[in-house]
Amino acid sequence: MSARIDNIVIAGAGQAGGRAAEALRTRGFQGAITLLGEEPHPPYERPQLSKEMLHATDAPVTYMKQTRDWDQLKVRLETGAAVMNCNTDRRTVSTADGRSFCYGRLLVATGTRPRRLAALENSGLDVQYLRNIEDALRFRRSIQQKSRLVVVGGGVIGLCTAYYAAERGHRITVFDRASETDRGCSYGNAGMITPSHFVPLAAPGAIRLALKWMWNPESPFYMRPRLDRRLIEWAWRFPRQKRPGVEKGRIRIIFQAVRIGDFGQVNLT
Repeated sequence: MSARIDNIVIAGAGQAGGRAAEALRTRGFQGAITLLGEEPHPPYERPQLSKEMLHATDAPVTYMKQTRDWDQLKVRLETGAAVMNCNTDRRTVSTADGRSFCYGRLLVATGTRPRRLAALENSGLDVQYLRNIEDALRFRRSIQQKSRLVVVGGGVIGLCTAYYAAERGHRITVFDRASETDRGCSYGNAGMITPSHFVPLAAPGAIRLALKWMWNPESPFYMRPRLDRRLIEWAWRFPRQKRPGVEKGRIRIIFQAVRIGDFGQVNLT
């Protein structure tokens, strides 16, 4: 018979950590929940960093919940508390500021960081990385003046960043290590294209919703309607790319959308 769990510590107060804390309460967990995050912010969803926050110069940060809401949920939120070490014998984690937290169960939801390019460090170039709120705000300020930008990474984050920079008149070159038919934009998500952050395209009614949202300029699926043969052909093929075993076809569909979208001066290399 397993011992009762009465204390859960979540290392990482990002989207995954925050949603895990919510899910625990939704499923009826009554014990203590401690959410430890490195950043000075409450949990937030990261897709906005390369989308909404770059789309408008005054777009605010949208948090999953405010601090007081986490208190009401009886979740102890500790921001600015980067987890640095874990002692599995004593069942404790320690943070960079010297504090220690005991746990009955530990959930590691620390996420990943962009790979830094050593050759560009101290090069005198304005090299930026996009992972957190501060990164997004800095990049948003830097694209106020037109210039030539190079984006390393042709995934969703890189292409969204390139799109909004191109909207402001920048000349963009996107470098990606994969080919269009290999592991380019959203390879792991091919077939999981979503009209929201969590509803898969294969879900009942999702295709109808996605096609409807294509006409809504405020939706993440919007494509400006126009008499373009390539766009019409793409829209015709798009719903037929949801069957199992057609991943490479999905990838081609994604890249074709990129190439015929309103990207302005964007080169995919």
